[in-house]
Amino acid sequence: MRPLKVHLSSYHGYLQTRKQDQKTTIWDPVRRKFVALTPEEWVRQLLIQYLIQTCSVSRNRIAVEKQFKLYGQTRRFDLMLLDDALKPWLIAECKEPETVLNQSVFDQVFSYNLHFQVPYCLVTNGQHAYLLRLGAKKEDSAQEYDFIQDFPVHSD
Repeated sequence: MRPLKVHLSSYHGYLQTRKQDQKTTIWDPVRRKFVALTPEEWVRQLLIQYLIQTCSVSRNRIAVEKQFKLYGQTRRFDLMLLDDALKPWLIAECKEPETVLNQSVFDQVFSYNLHFQVPYCLVTNGQHAYLLRLGAKKEDSAQEYDFIQDFPVHSD
């Protein structure tokens, strides 16, 4: 496994937090509001800043915490990028920094992709980020993928 060449912690200077009613909140430029600051939200906001500041992704092409149905159950993805046709292009799963990025985390994002069929998945805990280019899934076989180190700036 080769990680993505990015150190998300270097984007903390772009984050804006505030204390409100004895709760700390963080500004989400995609949802355009302050949201509760959790360890996972901190990682999500670092990823959003990386996408906006370094990859020049428009915040209008980023979807955050949207619900969808998978096999009749309601699920929610952390972050999704949309392509030029506004179709899903990348699903990202953000975990809190203490979470080990093991096979179950990758399996979670792969299961979400059964619904969306995106060409890229990203998994991060803020300390490590892994970007996967997904291959065609063959019936009754595991998802094929390659780890890539550079973020594809333009959608395929």
